[in-house]
Amino acid sequence: MRQIKTLAIGLMAIIILASVLSCGIIFVESKNVNAVTGSDWNAGNIIDDLLFYDNNSMSTSDIQNFLNSKVSSCDTNGTKPASEYGRSDITHARYAALQGWAGPPYICLKDYYQVPRNDQVISNFTDRTQPKPAGSLSAAEIIKKAADTYGVSPKALLVTLQKESLSLIPDTWPLLSQYKNAMGYACADTSPCQPQYEGFYNQMMNASRQFKLYKDNPGSYRYKPFQDNKIYYNPGPCTATDPEGNCIARNPDACGSSIVAIKNYATAGLYNYTPYQPNQSALNNLYGSGDSCGAYGNRNFWRIYNDWFGSTHGDLVSSSDGGVYLIENGTKRPFPNEIIFLSYSYKWSNVVTISSTELSLIPDGAAMPFNAHLRDGHLVTSQSGGIYVIENGLKRPFPNEATFFSYSYKFSDALVISSAELSLIPDGAAMTPKI
Repeated sequence: MRQIKTLAIGLMAIIILASVLSCGIIFVESKNVNAVTGSDWNAGNIIDDLLFYDNNSMSTSDIQNFLNSKVSSCDTNGTKPASEYGRSDITHARYAALQGWAGPPYICLKDYYQVPRNDQVISNFTDRTQPKPAGSLSAAEIIKKAADTYGVSPKALLVTLQKESLSLIPDTWPLLSQYKNAMGYACADTSPCQPQYEGFYNQMMNASRQFKLYKDNPGSYRYKPFQDNKIYYNPGPCTATDPEGNCIARNPDACGSSIVAIKNYATAGLYNYTPYQPNQSALNNLYGSGDSCGAYGNRNFWRIYNDWFGSTHGDLVSSSDGGVYLIENGTKRPFPNEIIFLSYSYKWSNVVTISSTELSLIPDGAAMPFNAHLRDGHLVTSQSGGIYVIENGLKRPFPNEATFFSYSYKFSDALVISSAELSLIPDGAAMTPKI
């Protein structure tokens, strides 16, 4: 979907570079310590289905707490300096006036309320002594309603909102106009956004509904799961404009394309929603921009999800036919036995049951090996005898008691594990006496 805003508006710790195309918004933000790199990108599997369609991944209170965490202090009256624009000498309200933007109050998403299908915001939202209008919903309630109604993950909706809305979530002084087309729904590259879909509630509900339609009717849309698809890198330069100067035609061939084997419904849905993949220049600079043929929408979704919520891959699934699998990079990797499953510190309660039909659609991957690093740093023994210290995934035996006691260990420190698990840990060099 196309982002229509052309100006950076009220951002905290985020520098907007600019973009009005469905290839997405380019923005720079503080990197997460566990951030992905461009080499981790998998064009055919942006996010696993079980993550994207998990509407129970967050409760309403979880969503509200998440929104609260992104804005420590909302500049409701626009009195803070506009330092992110290099104007520490004037306030946000004054800067807005100079730009011709609306004045305060500025309503942060964490404080936003709206009566469904009415693009009105509670003007006294900071005064909790005043009742909310009848039927009004908070932003968190709207997001959760959309997620539950259409079976889409609130996490996926929050990330989509972030990449489509010029970073509305952490904005400390957003304009009300930023809520109108917040999800980029019904905003095409070659036409204005359709006004009947304006408003935060409408945008959130319709975008979620669209993702459900993509999944329920996979053959009805351009990009299809479980097959090869030609995907462009960029919508390309404008080749025609209307009398008002709006671009009405582009040439995507100018930036090229590649064949992508789409592995699941969620990835197909993301491409149908934002129909471009990042080129190498966009992947080389994940927190900024690439060359003129770079596209950022799906790249930003993938990166932001990883930064905010962890990996977009790796669900545990089972079916009525039995067996437990890790969904990784679009394949299902079986756990040969219980010991190997538990070696990853997984819990049986984390396993999601899916239909045998859906499981059969996921290609087979290599069986999961025993996690030899599970016991790193531990002393272990088994009923079959022997005592070992686990180092770098190897079990190193103590040849005698003298060597064992030279490390000031006690026999009671050893963890008793099964002989079967012990046999799965590769052998390492015997321990030598500590001098």
